[in-house]
Amino acid sequence: METYQYFCSYCNYFVETSGPWPFYKREKEKVQYKSFLDASSGSIHGLRARVYCPACDRRKEYDIVEYEKPLDSLNEIWLNSFPKKIKMICHKCKKPVYLVLPSGVKCPRCRKGAFETFNPFLEAERTRCPVPPPVSPLRVRQGGSTVRIPKPTVVIDSQEHKTTPLKDLPTGFQARSAKDWR
Repeated sequence: METYQYFCSYCNYFVETSGPWPFYKREKEKVQYKSFLDASSGSIHGLRARVYCPACDRRKEYDIVEYEKPLDSLNEIWLNSFPKKIKMICHKCKKPVYLVLPSGVKCPRCRKGAFETFNPFLEAERTRCPVPPPVSPLRVRQGGSTVRIPKPTVVIDSQEHKTTPLKDLPTGFQARSAKDWR
């Protein structure tokens, strides 16, 4: 069972898919195994996955494969050939659904960006900084046009020899000397 994460390169819209998971039938109900360890001890009637349809912009849980004859072990999934009935079409819009998005799939929200693989921080970095920095630069818009924001300037004056006259700095700059930080 694998989880795949994607984000739009323009608007940062996030999509997550996962699977496939084996399931078995109990009477008329399809029951998903809780773990692969449980699946290794029982029969497997098919595979279920959480897929994404870019046309509908929805994540859906689908039974992507259903075997005519139940498999006895997990190894048979990979050793046998796949059945001809692999369901990878959306029931609603009849467009393809994806477990793993191919490159170049356009974002249905902004229609400008394409989905890229999301690579989260390492676990150690995630605990220090739980929210990752934005992938694209911040765009501030006012009245439909982009507002230019200058990069911040930091001036450190240790006041060792000659001090820097702080009055010559651009407006909006708050002058502080080394004495203020002690």
